[in-house]
Amino acid sequence: MKYIVSLLWLLCWTTPFVAKSQHLNTVKNFPNDWLGRWEGELHIFSPRDTIQTIKMLVNNQPTDSINVYTWTLTYGEDTIAGKRDYVLRPVDISKGHWVVDEKNSIFLDGYVYDNTFTHVFSVMKNLLTTRMTIESNNTMTFEVMVSQDKPIRASGNGMHNGENIPEVNSYFITAYQRANLKRM
Repeated sequence: MKYIVSLLWLLCWTTPFVAKSQHLNTVKNFPNDWLGRWEGELHIFSPRDTIQTIKMLVNNQPTDSINVYTWTLTYGEDTIAGKRDYVLRPVDISKGHWVVDEKNSIFLDGYVYDNTFTHVFSVMKNLLTTRMTIESNNTMTFEVMVSQDKPIRASGNGMHNGENIPEVNSYFITAYQRANLKRM
């Protein structure tokens, strides 16, 4: 248990420094490597099975403004109703911090680490984590993980064998979505 607590402490305090160091050395082309038209199928999973597969299109393009990009996701066959037309803007490029403006008063802060652009946000008592990962020059993986924002279990939070153990919360994952997209 002592090793788990030590590992948690180490991760909490060193990850920002290691991540910043790795970020500065490996991420050189965001958002340029994410630009273009990407197509594939989005698989929507329940905890036991694939419950739906739909067409997905990601179309990210530069605009006339410096460091401002269209960030468009389209779900399903209906390219009008299924279209989510967003705008990507930098917040602090040196920290890999960008924001997706949904153009309806919602702003989703995202961060780039290595080859992945990630958002974590909550809506309607759900916690969502979205990831767009460049796997190669021609492949992007898009993922969404949804969990309830209320823990299903709290553990730790006390003394064990003379050690102060922090509280650790676990969350039920209600859905997972994944698309393997090809650059067109």
